[in-house]
Amino acid sequence: MLTREQILGAGFRSEVVSTRIGDMRVRVMSGAARELFEASLKDGDTSGTIRARWLRLTVCDDAGNLLFTDADIPELARLDADVLIPPFAAALRINGMAPESVEQAEKN
Repeated sequence: MLTREQILGAGFRSEVVSTRIGDMRVRVMSGAARELFEASLKDGDTSGTIRARWLRLTVCDDAGNLLFTDADIPELARLDADVLIPPFAAALRINGMAPESVEQAEKN
């Protein structure tokens, strides 16, 4: 059985994704980040910003600290698709939200 200290000290999972402008570290969303994302979907129109919102909540430094804030979402959304799509795809996959991840979970 895990102790409190082991659970709270578990750290985070991430991977480095290459894009044409350089590498980005993408992490599994924290519980708080996941709640923010789900709330943003309920709050209104997010058209044109879904990928930017995912990057806001998953792109981090080596220590797991998120690099962007909500204020950065419009600028992130303006990035070229070939910069947005690789980290977005990785974020979906490592967060269990990619279509193949959902299908696999449903089989189990």
